[in-house]
Amino acid sequence: MDRRVARTKKNIYMAFFRLVQTKAIDDITVSELARTADIDRKTFYLHYQTVRDVFVEFKQMIYDSLLEILSEAERHVNENARRLEAGEVLERPNDVA
Repeated sequence: MDRRVARTKKNIYMAFFRLVQTKAIDDITVSELARTADIDRKTFYLHYQTVRDVFVEFKQMIYDSLLEILSEAERHVNENARRLEAGEVLERPNDVA
C-alpha cells in the first residue's frame, strides 16, 4: 500500500475512534470525520463511501490480523509437539512459548 494512502487511512481511523468515543457511529458525518482527520471530504470519498465503511474495514483488518496471529501460534505449537515426539527437550522460552 502506498505510504500516503496508509497515512491517510491511519488518520481516518484515528479520527473515527476519537469521534466514536463521544457519539454513535451513525451520528458521525463524513465532514466531521474528514475535518478531524485533517483531510478533505474528497479524499475521504477516494477511500470510502460512508463512515460505516471505515468501521467495517478496520474490523476486517483486526480480524485478519488475529487470524494470522492464531495461525502462527498453531504452527508453533505443532512444531513443538513434533519436536517433543522426536525426543527433544524444550528448554528455551521461545521453545515453549
